[in-house]
Amino acid sequence: MTAAVARCPGCGHVNDDVTFLGTDDRTPSAGSWGLCIYCSQIGVFTGEGYHTREPTAAEREDIARSPEVARAVATLTKFRRLSNARSN
Repeated sequence: MTAAVARCPGCGHVNDDVTFLGTDDRTPSAGSWGLCIYCSQIGVFTGEGYHTREPTAAEREDIARSPEVARAVATLTKFRRLSNARSN
């Protein structure tokens, strides 16, 4: 089995796992979104494995209106704050 590896188009970090909301399928389809655990940038899967690209202007508008993305980013931000507080 090949590991899920997606390089963030924003910060360049490698995200070495992928979790999909609402499904057990671990293979991203072209056009699905991925949230970088390091910088919270959304990458758009190309349909070629786990490769991502920057969102288009239209995709950025859709992403900005998505309540799922807003919740995911808020959860990730809270997790980072808690992790940083514990390490200090």
